[in-house]
Amino acid sequence: MSVEIGIEAEFDFAMDANEDASELFDRLMAELVALVDSGCGITDPAVSVDLEKGQAVVELVAAGDSFDDAVALADSSVRTAAHAAGWNTAGWEVTKQSQRAELVDL
Repeated sequence: MSVEIGIEAEFDFAMDANEDASELFDRLMAELVALVDSGCGITDPAVSVDLEKGQAVVELVAAGDSFDDAVALADSSVRTAAHAAGWNTAGWEVTKQSQRAELVDL
């Protein structure tokens, strides 16, 4: 049996004065699209950013053999994309502000 979930991960972030926020989040989105294109099991990524609040939300759909497998794939995909985009992902679990997952109707 295959399970498909929609996940929304919200993060707080701080930008250096020398960083271009749109470039940083464009790179994140490009890495998520590259993961979709690789056929790893995620689809429909989206990134939204509130620069004033210093918050970002990443949404995507992930499939797995179980709910836990799908959540693990979604979580690792977001982290992989962030790392590939140049983010420091050390201590990743403690930087996530919230994460919500729900089953998607097939």
